Amino acid sequence: MSGLSQLTWQTTKVVIGSGCFDHIAADFNEIASTSLVIFCGRKAMRELGFLDSLIAQFASCTVKVFDDIDPNPSIDSCQRASNFLSENRPKVVLALGGGSVIDAAKVANLAAGSARSVYELLSHSGPQELSKLADTFIAVPTTAGTGSEVTPFATVWDFDEPKKHSLNSCLLQPTHAYLDARLTVSLSQSQTQATAGDALGHAMESIWSKSNLFHTQALAGQAIRLIVKTLPLVLRSPHSAEERQRMLWASLLAGMAISQTRTAAAHAISYPLTLYHGIPHGRAVAALLPHVLAANLRALDPEQVELFRSCFGCEGSQDLVETCRSFLEQTGITEPLSNFGVRPSSVAKIARGSNTVGRLDNNIYDLSVTDIETMIMAAL
Repeated sequence: MSGLSQLTWQTTKVVIGSGCFDHIAADFNEIASTSLVIFCGRKAMRELGFLDSLIAQFASCTVKVFDDIDPNPSIDSCQRASNFLSENRPKVVLALGGGSVIDAAKVANLAAGSARSVYELLSHSGPQELSKLADTFIAVPTTAGTGSEVTPFATVWDFDEPKKHSLNSCLLQPTHAYLDARLTVSLSQSQTQATAGDALGHAMESIWSKSNLFHTQALAGQAIRLIVKTLPLVLRSPHSAEERQRMLWASLLAGMAISQTRTAAAHAISYPLTLYHGIPHGRAVAALLPHVLAANLRALDPEQVELFRSCFGCEGSQDLVETCRSFLEQTGITEPLSNFGVRPSSVAKIARGSNTVGRLDNNIYDLSVTDIETMIMAAL
């Protein structure tokens, strides 16, 4: 894992490896005297000195920082971000943070460039003639989970309605991504577990997506293998940059896979769990994985079942679901949904809220409302 690796995925140029963060500005000599807006969270990157280091790299630029971003970014938060971009009109946007920061920056760049409100973008009201404000968009993930640095997607949450919105546009695809494990070694155990659950969910859901392709299945399989092998090591040695770098690779590969296939039933069911009960997204997804896997076994082809079996190290396919469940429990990714306040009386409402177009109907096996209710009850 030593040295830096470079690849191009769709329109994103990716650099991955410990130390790549220190050389971001050097790769952009042509914008040395331009304007830059950095999106980041309110705390970690400031306290660890990475934000100051980044600003110092771009010392010849006019740099502004926006950090008013909610976890699970809301419409209002994204609108504030869009207004900030419209006021400053930078040539470059750089998102330094987890999926919430990257997604908020994506949405803001598109809204400001299209001279449309975030609400208009999400509601598809009026003509959708879209453009980016800043052509150069640099994503620097600080978690190993969402893969947003290589996807054309962004998620916005409306907790008042409540509803989860998804945007899908090639204009949301970052132009550059830098994945440096040093930015993730300070993640807490809980953050590490939750984001790993999201990455694992992306990989597994990509395989049982109706849009599954040969190359996305290969990417997803390698992501699962890396997570199953590496996450226990990271939890034992959280400051190991080498193991953290492997988790970034896993998240990247899973993000590449879903950029082509999208996610499926586990994500669809997870959304109302987050909206109604505040369950962290990665944990909500992971709680459903064994149950969705069990249902999907009747539709997966033998090659896909064998792929899952080999990824989880099962001797046979019969114990695949239990092996998956055991991994999630032993690594602390999942716990009973009842621990988050989910009760049997809530199950019907959650099941009704799971019918997300493009997610539930993307699952390889068509699930009924009764199937979904049974899964949620089993996860309690």
